[in-house]
Amino acid sequence: MIITQLTMHHFRQFYGTQTIEFAHDGDEMVTVILGENGRGKTGLYRAVMYALFGDRTLEQDAKGKGVLLANSRALKEDEAGQHRGIESSVRIRFRHADKDYELHRSQLSRQQANGKVHEEASELILIDHTDGSRITKKEEVERFIHDLLDERVKHYFFFDGERIERLTRVDEDQKEEVATGIRNLLKIDQVLKSRDVLGHMLKATSKQLEKHSTGDYKKALQKRNSLQEQIEEAKNEQARINKEQTALAVRIQEIDNRLEELSQVSVAIRQRRELEKEKEGVSKGYAEAQQALTALHSTIGLLMARDVLYEVKKQLDFYLGENRLEETMTASGLQELIHDLTCICGRAFDEDSEEYRRLQSLYRSVKSQESNQAYYEMKAEVMQLIGYLEGKESELSERLSDLKSYETRLESLNYQIEQLNQQVTGSSEQSIQELGEEREAVVTRKAQHEVEFRRLEEEWTELENELAKVDLQLKDLKVKSGLHQQLLTKEEKLKESVDVMDRAINGFEQDVIQDLELATSENLAYLLDDSGRQNLQDVKVEQDYSLEVYNAFNQPFLANISQGQRQVLSLSFITALAQVAGGNKALEMPLFMDTPFGRLSTDHQENLMNFIPQIASQWILLVTDREYDETVKRKFESSGVVGRFYRLESTEPGVTTIEAGEVLNHD
Repeated sequence: MIITQLTMHHFRQFYGTQTIEFAHDGDEMVTVILGENGRGKTGLYRAVMYALFGDRTLEQDAKGKGVLLANSRALKEDEAGQHRGIESSVRIRFRHADKDYELHRSQLSRQQANGKVHEEASELILIDHTDGSRITKKEEVERFIHDLLDERVKHYFFFDGERIERLTRVDEDQKEEVATGIRNLLKIDQVLKSRDVLGHMLKATSKQLEKHSTGDYKKALQKRNSLQEQIEEAKNEQARINKEQTALAVRIQEIDNRLEELSQVSVAIRQRRELEKEKEGVSKGYAEAQQALTALHSTIGLLMARDVLYEVKKQLDFYLGENRLEETMTASGLQELIHDLTCICGRAFDEDSEEYRRLQSLYRSVKSQESNQAYYEMKAEVMQLIGYLEGKESELSERLSDLKSYETRLESLNYQIEQLNQQVTGSSEQSIQELGEEREAVVTRKAQHEVEFRRLEEEWTELENELAKVDLQLKDLKVKSGLHQQLLTKEEKLKESVDVMDRAINGFEQDVIQDLELATSENLAYLLDDSGRQNLQDVKVEQDYSLEVYNAFNQPFLANISQGQRQVLSLSFITALAQVAGGNKALEMPLFMDTPFGRLSTDHQENLMNFIPQIASQWILLVTDREYDETVKRKFESSGVVGRFYRLESTEPGVTTIEAGEVLNHD
């Protein structure tokens, strides 16, 4: 889709009829529109979204606040005149699949006596200039537009400064932005709804089973349902804590940023941050060492009884003797041979023969051994225990040593951090002291949350294990329960369906995430300067939907990158959203960017100016004169990609005029 022309009539700041011709031919595919904030740059994108989708609001608009689309001056003139209302309209010309289309959407507006403006939709017409056909039915026009651009991903073709800034912050806004982007790119709304419906049906069926069951089966069902509810509560509580942890981490970062501005404590703050980072690693190692020691708890009791085990073995050896016969024959078998006076080979013998005496001796030995069988088994078990305990004492000693080492290091780190805290909070500036005290309180709350999170994780694991046992119990009881087989089958099929859909949804999501990670990493590599490119390698979407960038050693590095690099990362990710949404690295939709340069360095700006024309079929750049001064303008236009340039000039309050400007001749 290529937009060739946009005509607005009494729409937002644009009084009367005003038109923009967009660059779209050959290499000159960039249209630059310069205007100060409030002049209507975003209003142009709003006009495109209104014409295509009838949108009255954009994502960045304040929730719950209505946006007036009609021009204020025209409304006042109408109110002072005939007061019949005014028509506001947007007409957009675009090319798609070698055809030339025109879409016209309008509304009627009238100011009421109470000062409120009543707006209602009027016309919606789609014209195919290739063959002159017209579509006036709303459903048919909307179906055509939907086939052209899925409404769920339309926002990814508009970059505004707020979205770019939002993605630079490691907080819930960033996670929600990433998660929403992934959900929209999946385009499986109906699948998600179906999964929710099946989930509700499964719960209802489980309740029915519980209602109609009796005895042990009913008790097991009640226990399963209770465990499932507890697991869900634990997960929800973990999610709440995780959200609070993110907010606390953001606040710590904000406080650190403020404190770093105060040069006299910046060194101490950096040292404290490094020590706290090391403390996180040591704390993790300490927790793992505790778990390893806990795993040896059952062995400790046996080690204490090791001397007793050796004494028991000694007594058994004395009682049983060291020699034990191989179990080739039983006493009853030998007794039968003696009674028959026949050797095992079939040869006969007499009672006073040597063979008879040997068999009698063997019979007595075997008889004695069989009577002591329980003692032999006990001896075998004692020896097995002794063998198991070999080396466990040294392993226990190592575990205790590891734990002590971690404890010692933690004590040292806590002492150093406390000294640095005193250094920071002891500053003569009241603001520094207050920030330091707040930071200590936030860190304490964060540590408490971490303990609670781990407790919930352990509780969750125990509940899951208990649930697995109950599920096995239910399988055994199912046959004995005498329940209606149809209800049991229904529950099984619903559970299988939910599991299959969960796996499919997770699979789809992982595919989209991989595409986003790859596209973002490639975009980032292009937009970074040489230094950043050498250091920053890959971008990953973490499990909590936060963005993380990895350095050349495959280590998480987001916390260490500059604000400008964060801006580049945001642009890389938003561009990747548009690329994945379009299904191609080369975007086939116009790309709108509102004040994208922000805090970008000169190198990053130049890389962006070179990069977007390579991946977009049309770029509409909305800028202010502070980021697009004469130097930037000359450099960009000399590249040969800028085809049109406009200025938005304010002629009076609430009225903006579109004025065409000259583009540098680069021939």
